[in-house]
Amino acid sequence: MAIYKTTGALMLGTRLRRLSDAFLLEISRIYRSLGIEFEAPWFPVFYLLRQHGSISISLLAGELEVSQSAVSQMIVQLEKRGLIQVARRDCDRRVRYVSLTDSGKELLAQVLPVWKEIQQTVEGMMGDDNASRMLLHALEQFEGEMERTPMSEAVLARLSNSREAL
Repeated sequence: MAIYKTTGALMLGTRLRRLSDAFLLEISRIYRSLGIEFEAPWFPVFYLLRQHGSISISLLAGELEVSQSAVSQMIVQLEKRGLIQVARRDCDRRVRYVSLTDSGKELLAQVLPVWKEIQQTVEGMMGDDNASRMLLHALEQFEGEMERTPMSEAVLARLSNSREAL
């Protein structure tokens, strides 16, 4: 862990990836231990379907901030497992809508109490001090900055400016 502390922001991506991988591994262990056949990457789709009931693939992609192709790949996987269904509506036959099947609804009912416990546990792990609670806020700010000015543009501009100054 010492290298992560000494390199600071240089290893931010590596650290976040490492934390994400460890976090998702723990989530998978929870589901497996409970005998629930649910995979952590499905969470955002199930969460949004719980909120909307039915949602278009394009809106799903927009909410998740990923490509329609990426969403479609997951949709195909979930459809093969019989957890979701894809349909078109008469009002616009071009748009495909996703909704949970009865099996998907049963699975959702199984994972809802797990989600509640995960949320409470993570909040508890963050502690009561303000710095820990600010983690999510800091991530939101950083994501916003990355959207406004991609890091590659900012670094290349700084490099260009520093070369011109020499």
